[in-house]
Amino acid sequence: MTTHYCIRCNTPITPETDSEEHLFQNSIGGKLTVLGVLHRDCNNKAGDSWDAVLAQQMNPLCLFLGIVRDHGDSPPLRVTTTAGENLKLHAGGGLSLAKPSYAVIETDKGPAISLHARDNAEARRMLEGAKRKRFPKLDIDKILRTFDVETSYPQGAIMLSFSFGGREAGHAMVKTALTFAHMAGIDTRACDLGLAYLHDQAAPAPFGYFDDRDLVRNRQAGQPIHAVAVTADPVRGTLQAYIEYFGAVRIVVGLSNSYDGPAIHRSYGIDPLTGLEIDVDVERLAFTAAELEAIYRYERTSPEAQTRNFSPILDTAMKRQFEKEKNRALADAVGFAFRNCGAKEGDMLTPEQVRKLGGLVAHRLQPFFLRHMVRPHPRLPITRTF
Repeated sequence: MTTHYCIRCNTPITPETDSEEHLFQNSIGGKLTVLGVLHRDCNNKAGDSWDAVLAQQMNPLCLFLGIVRDHGDSPPLRVTTTAGENLKLHAGGGLSLAKPSYAVIETDKGPAISLHARDNAEARRMLEGAKRKRFPKLDIDKILRTFDVETSYPQGAIMLSFSFGGREAGHAMVKTALTFAHMAGIDTRACDLGLAYLHDQAAPAPFGYFDDRDLVRNRQAGQPIHAVAVTADPVRGTLQAYIEYFGAVRIVVGLSNSYDGPAIHRSYGIDPLTGLEIDVDVERLAFTAAELEAIYRYERTSPEAQTRNFSPILDTAMKRQFEKEKNRALADAVGFAFRNCGAKEGDMLTPEQVRKLGGLVAHRLQPFFLRHMVRPHPRLPITRTF
């Protein structure tokens, strides 16, 4: 029976202490889990530190793209528009009020309630509070039956900032490389440079961004992917890995310069929008020592290259969000029109009701047209540190 060693504490793993480690973190859409990499306790510690930092850094992009988690939801992100509106960004780009608002307005006919809620349940809770405090005769059920929910769009543009890097996030990335090496049949103890980085705070980071050329030979333009590859070359004595997040963040990892095991080359990828495995053909990794050093010094990347990587992913996501919102707005407008044209369910529409339908649909769609005809795409500034 083969003994596996924990990549965090470097002691043998037993069936009693073994755990399922995600190849790609659940927080960014990973589903595949692997045994024989981390003790249960070490897995929990890595999740609370390394993975948590990576998850926090990548959450804005996960929300914007609509990344699907194996379990749990990406936490919403508070954003402020250029018009000063405080909102929450949800998975897939959906927005809601950061918090509800409630006010009593004095009118010629007496006091009136003005409220903005995120859903019917929240509106009910707010009305129940108003009834207890000031309006004992308030008919909450009647109000909720008779009012129509309306969607409003922010007046300002949404500015998202996506930054990633630092040692903790770097640990999570190298952990993915080590986990995939283990999956490929490589003894993780052969990954001496990767292990040193995880164990020794003084050890240099054995990785860097690489954008000189596209290492994925069968890339589908605009498709976000998470990919990982490993090449073990006993002739050259090198063990190298490649990690890619969202189809845009591309990293080369040097796991060893003294490898003497079997020759191996494997790659793996998933579509984080569905969590399903996809065919990813990553070229064999054969960087020289000088090339690796240049990569580690960030001489093989640039802001322009990062923009080039991200642009098709973000453009496709914007088109996908537009189609989703268009379909929602159309369905909402048609439903609103039928509810308010004077016809009852099952009735044959009169010519007058048919004419009324068109005006009601156009009225309900007006906010959608105004928003999407004049608003620019949100920008996503990107910064990196390691």
